[in-house]
Amino acid sequence: MERQVHERFFCPSSTYSLIWSLTIVMLCWAQGKVITENETVPLERPASLKCSLSTPQEALIVTWQKLSKGRPENIATYSMAHGVVIQKPYQNKIEMTQQGLSESTITFLRTTPEDEHCYSCIFNIFGSEAVSGKTCLKLYAF
Repeated sequence: MERQVHERFFCPSSTYSLIWSLTIVMLCWAQGKVITENETVPLERPASLKCSLSTPQEALIVTWQKLSKGRPENIATYSMAHGVVIQKPYQNKIEMTQQGLSESTITFLRTTPEDEHCYSCIFNIFGSEAVSGKTCLKLYAF
């Protein structure tokens, strides 16, 4: 009795592995999206900058940074454990008007020329890399 071996062009288990691998890569890529909008307001008026995490996951902590010359400067954070923490130089200048782990908004109470910069919002997600978005504040004289 002779056994016959049929050759296949592809291996089903390899095909399924490839499909699962591609699915995981696509899910990880989609996980890191942060939605932001730039803001243009008159000088000496209030201005709000908002970031939204476009995934069903919530972050453990949200950090806002001012992106000026040199390195980024932390200005505010929010977490369930510690609530809102605003760094000293910004305590009478900004408020975190939307406190959440998937959406966050900071509001400048009265804009000054020093506020005209880009800002980064960073969502630190458990079991994943941090994802960030960039939003810029432009000011004009009225």
